[in-house]
Amino acid sequence: MKATLRAHVLERRRQLTVDERSLYDVSLSHHLHTLLTDLARESDSLTVAAHVPIGTEPGATVDFVDDISAIADTVLLPVCPPGLPAPLLWGTYNGALRTGRFGLAEPAGETRPPTALADADVVLLPALAADVTGMRLGRGAGYYDRSLQHATGLLVVVVHSGEVVESVPFDDHDRPADMIVTADGILTAGGNSGT
Repeated sequence: MKATLRAHVLERRRQLTVDERSLYDVSLSHHLHTLLTDLARESDSLTVAAHVPIGTEPGATVDFVDDISAIADTVLLPVCPPGLPAPLLWGTYNGALRTGRFGLAEPAGETRPPTALADADVVLLPALAADVTGMRLGRGAGYYDRSLQHATGLLVVVVHSGEVVESVPFDDHDRPADMIVTADGILTAGGNSGT
C-alpha cells in the first residue's frame, strides 16, 4: 500500500509543470511565512529545523530556506549520516550549502548530533503525502522516522496541494505531525483549517 501511494504521488509530481509548481510554491511559502512569523512573535528566539527541497518537492522553485532564515533566528538543516539509515545529523544554516550524500544539499560547517533536533521549536517535515490526522508518508528509508524521537517542537508536514489524503498507511512507531502546510493553507491535525 505504501509503495503504491508513493508511486502515485511521484507520478503526479512529475506531471506538474514548472509554472504550476511555482504557483503552488509561492502560495505555500506565503502560508509558511505567516505561520513562522506568528510563532516568532511568541518566542524570544525561534529555531526551525527545515530541509532543502529538490526536484519536484514543495518549495523547490522558491528560496525556501532563505525565506525561513529571514524569519527564524536559527535554521537547522539535515545532514544524512553515512552507512545504513539512521537518525539525521544537523547543521546550522549560515547561507552556504554543500553537496552531501545522495546529492542532497546540506549546510556547510560543523555537524551536530541527532539530539540537536530537540533545539528546534518547529520541525518542517518533507513528505510525499499526509493525512488529516497528521500521519505522513516519506520516501521509505526512515531517516526522519528515526530522527523524530529527538523532536520536542511543533511538527509541520510540507506537501503539495492534493497530497493531503484521507488516510496514510503507518506503523506503530510513526509519529503524527501537528500541522500540514500546502499551497491551500494550514491544516491542524484533526482536520481544522488555518489561514
